[in-house]
Amino acid sequence: MIQRKSSGLVPEPRGIAAALEAHRNSVVSWLKSRTSLDVHWVDFPELVAKPSENAQAIVGFLNLSLDAKAMAAVVNAALHRNR
Repeated sequence: MIQRKSSGLVPEPRGIAAALEAHRNSVVSWLKSRTSLDVHWVDFPELVAKPSENAQAIVGFLNLSLDAKAMAAVVNAALHRNR
């Protein structure tokens, strides 16, 4: 359980979600503003639905000799929760 050390209060889940979303938006905005950085965006539901295609795309982006088949094999759609 997450507790604030100063007050002992447990943050509201909605507050945590809002803070995480704001942080994510800030990071995405920062990444998009950096023209010197190459970013490969991966949509998680798409990754779960098509692991082989996404693993190949990641290998291509990184331009490294990686085993895309092994990478795709560890994706377990049964562990993905739909919200």
